[in-house]
Amino acid sequence: MAPREGDAIGFYLSAHAPGANLAYLPAVEGELDGLPVGFAEAGDGWFGIAAAPVGSPGAKELVVRYASGTEGGASAKGDTAEGEDGWVVVALQSVEIRRRDFPARELSVASRYSSPSAEALQRIEREREEIRVTLAESTPHSYLDGDFRWPRRGRVTAGFGQRRVFNGELQSRHWGLDISGATGEPVRSTARGRVALTGEFYFAGGAVFVDHGLGVYTAYFHLSRIHVAPGDYVERGQLVGDVGATGRVTGAHLHWSLYVTGQSLDASSLLEIEVPEPRPGGSAD
Repeated sequence: MAPREGDAIGFYLSAHAPGANLAYLPAVEGELDGLPVGFAEAGDGWFGIAAAPVGSPGAKELVVRYASGTEGGASAKGDTAEGEDGWVVVALQSVEIRRRDFPARELSVASRYSSPSAEALQRIEREREEIRVTLAESTPHSYLDGDFRWPRRGRVTAGFGQRRVFNGELQSRHWGLDISGATGEPVRSTARGRVALTGEFYFAGGAVFVDHGLGVYTAYFHLSRIHVAPGDYVERGQLVGDVGATGRVTGAHLHWSLYVTGQSLDASSLLEIEVPEPRPGGSAD
C-alpha cells in the first residue's frame, strides 16, 4: 500500500538487486522530495527511513547518492551522474504519497495552557528551541537492531494530525498519538537508541526523546516519572518512564511522537517498516 502524508517510509537497497553492487560502498546518502534520507549498512545492503510530511501528497522521487571509485565496480540501477564532489547520483525509485484527511477535536484545558502568560511564552520558546536543536542533530549511523514496537499496550484515544481546538480556539495540530493509560504504568522505548533529551516541558510535561540514528527520533510525553538520562543507551522494550498527566493534558495518558529529519510524523507508521538485521560489525553495534 502506498504511504500517506505524515508517514515514515523505510527503504532497503539490496546489494544484489539487478544492476546493482552495493556491497563495497563506504557511504550512501539520499533525499526524498528535497528532505535528506540517511542510510546505514544492514543485511546485505543499506537501510534508511524517509519522511513524507503532512502537506506533501503526490509523486515523489527517491534520489540516492553513493561515493564513486569504490571497490568491486559499485554501480546502481538507474540514470547516474558523477558530481564534482565525487558522489554518483542515482534516481532510484518513484514514490506515490497518498493524501490524508485529518479530523478536528475540541478540548477544554486550564486557561494557562490555551492563553499562556508572557513569562510562560518565553519558557515555551526556550523549550521549543532546545527541542529543535536536539532534533536537528542527525546521528550518521543507526542504533536499530530490529523492528519498532508499541511503547505500551493501550487504546489510541487521539490520532496523529488531528486539528486541536482548545477552549474554542483552533491552535494546533496533534503531532503524535495518544495512548490510554493510568498514572504510573510503564512506558518503553519503541526501539534501540540513545537518550538525547529529557526534561519537564510546559506543554509536553515529563518527556524523553530517544535518538535511533539517521535523523530518526521518538518521544514520550506527559510522563509522571522519567527513568533514563541523556546519554543513556536503551534497548527496544526498555523502561524509559511512567504514564502521567503532566503538561497540557485532560487526563493521564502517553503521547507518542516521531520525528524524521526534524519532520513530525505518525509514529504508528514505524510499525509497518521491516527493519533488516544490522550487518555484523556494522553501524548498529
